[in-house]
Amino acid sequence: MRTNKLFKLFKAIIPIVMAMVSLAAFSGCSSDEDVPVVPKQKAPTWNKNDLKAIFAIYKKCGPWVNEWDFNDSSTWLGISYALDLDSNQYRVVEFDVSQGDFKGDFPGELTDLTELRVLRIGGSMTGQIPDSISKLKNLEELYIWSTNMNTTIPESIGKLIHLQTLSIRNNPGVHGPLPNSIGNLTNLEYLSVSDNNLSGELPKSLKNLKKLYYCFMVNNHFSGTFPIEIIQSPAAAYMCSENDIDSLSFDIWSDSIQWEAPDLQYNKLHGTIPNWVFKTKKWWRSHGSVGNQKEGYGYTNFK
Repeated sequence: MRTNKLFKLFKAIIPIVMAMVSLAAFSGCSSDEDVPVVPKQKAPTWNKNDLKAIFAIYKKCGPWVNEWDFNDSSTWLGISYALDLDSNQYRVVEFDVSQGDFKGDFPGELTDLTELRVLRIGGSMTGQIPDSISKLKNLEELYIWSTNMNTTIPESIGKLIHLQTLSIRNNPGVHGPLPNSIGNLTNLEYLSVSDNNLSGELPKSLKNLKKLYYCFMVNNHFSGTFPIEIIQSPAAAYMCSENDIDSLSFDIWSDSIQWEAPDLQYNKLHGTIPNWVFKTKKWWRSHGSVGNQKEGYGYTNFK
């Protein structure tokens, strides 16, 4: 998890507690006038905006897994919180109902939880991913799994610049293009948009994701040419089978290029492979990644 103000403050608890222990030990062998006065700290309180948001979400979309007792935070399953020592307030940092029966439309109140680091949602959720998701500027992990949402992925998602994991998968109603703003997520290490109904060409802005190691775009309707310039690391895995991509530059097979060919099985690749390609080590190592194509497609001289 990214180190930031909230979590730095947690680390600050240790030296504070140790100092208080030292003072207590010192007071056993010194006069009262030698012992500094330690101010009494007020008990932490909940951030009112966070409470308002999670209770509104629960009333709209819950219960999931178990009923909540609003007076007992230990019953708030799916909610994780942390203490912000600056404000002495508890803040919601994780919201996870990916395994529960999340009912109704995507609640706008989710985007009011501005200290969220992890958001996982699934179940029978409907509605759309709102543009206001950009308010979650501290988010590091976003998962939207197996929902009934009928939505595009908004351009505003590109404002979540601290994201390390983005997984929007197995949502038949998620359609439209992969937004060009995805290239703004330069901290992204894991991207999965498999098993949706996304379409259009893959954005070349993906080339900006230099930390990306795993990219899963399987079983959509992506089309056009696969842009090989988006592959930024020889260790990266690009899985793009079961789409409608019809072209891949043969330059990818050159042994002078470090990265491997993407997995483009069951697409619409076609045409004739140049003879020089068959002489490369990379071809004989990885040609299976372009071998099986959809019915009626495939390279005429594939071997």
